[in-house]
Amino acid sequence: VCWMCWVCLVCGVQNRNINMAAMLSLVTACSSTLQIIDQKFLLPGHTHLECDVDHAKIERAKKFSDIPIMIPRDWY
Repeated sequence: VCWMCWVCLVCGVQNRNINMAAMLSLVTACSSTLQIIDQKFLLPGHTHLECDVDHAKIERAKKFSDIPIMIPRDWY
């Protein structure tokens, strides 16, 4: 493997990405075959996961429920 694509799920300006960039730089320096790592950042507001809809439905149901829900078993 001489090329790897790395997709970051957090904003590119957050401080923790500098640690990931340093680690990826170290990996390329220590690897005898890996030469290129493309680090890509997702645009805020342009990602959608199917589970986001499920979480929204759960939160909506919890908002209109009179029963205190503290653990998953309380839903039943």
